[in-house]
Amino acid sequence: MEVVVPSIFDGASATAEAVLMSLRLSHKNKILVSSLVHPHYLETIKTYLAPHNIDIMKISFENGLTSIKHLKELINDEIACILVQSPNFFGGIENIKELSDAAHQKNIIFIQVITEAMSLGILKSPGELGADIVTGNTQSFGIDMCFGGPHNAFLAAKKKYIRQIPGRIVGETTDKDGKRSFVMTFRAREQDIRREKATSNICTNHNLNVIAANIYLSLMGSDGIYKYSLLNIKKAHYLEKKLLDTGKFEKIFKYPYFNEFLLTFKGDTEHLNKTLTENGFIPPLSLQDFYPDKNLQDTFLFAVTEIFSRDELNSIYSLFL
Repeated sequence: MEVVVPSIFDGASATAEAVLMSLRLSHKNKILVSSLVHPHYLETIKTYLAPHNIDIMKISFENGLTSIKHLKELINDEIACILVQSPNFFGGIENIKELSDAAHQKNIIFIQVITEAMSLGILKSPGELGADIVTGNTQSFGIDMCFGGPHNAFLAAKKKYIRQIPGRIVGETTDKDGKRSFVMTFRAREQDIRREKATSNICTNHNLNVIAANIYLSLMGSDGIYKYSLLNIKKAHYLEKKLLDTGKFEKIFKYPYFNEFLLTFKGDTEHLNKTLTENGFIPPLSLQDFYPDKNLQDTFLFAVTEIFSRDELNSIYSLFL
């Protein structure tokens, strides 16, 4: 992407800001959101849009991925943006190229959300696949899960949208003595004077998170990030196969995924959570409360990252024999 704004509070805030950008750019009042965008992100978007008269239309999913067929049924000239998460809430890798092409055929802004930045070490970049705006967070780049809330989120966009991005842009120049210096640039007066017309009221700045992520990326390098991405994929698929081998789990969707996957548990779900907790593992996320109308009872979302060893994955498997 051509322009990147780091240090936004979290991925949900960055995504909501991206939606507001699309509304300012298009002057339209409807948005299409995949039903596989993280529910917490969707709630944040609704909060941001509450003062506006905006219709939020949800795209259904099919076999664990956003339904392109349903998208094409909903799409029309009144849509400001199409919002899709990949990897999605089920961990599935979306067909971003086909989704973005469908948006661009109607001159609609396509926004891709990335909640798992490590996936970019192995997947094609959003810009390469046609995304106009990209949002997400970099928690997996060396940021502690319990750092207090912020995860150094980012918002990236095409350069032609630069005057509508949230926050302020700093440019490099020289002072009267020829020394390197930095100045505010593309800074609209609305940010300070006509505040009701400001592109954003963002004032957070998570320098420690940015520095930590930069150090992590510098130490890892592109090869390191690629290898860690590969470890995420291999370990997640390894655990899925082992759990299916126990005969107590069942796969309900068949889709490509990064490091999260869905399985239905055939036994007592309380026993599942208790067994894992007592052995030092965080239980998987139950999806029943998130999708009460989708018949996902006893369906759980498992997540496996590079921190798991083969012995730990084997021990999870042995708990269900």
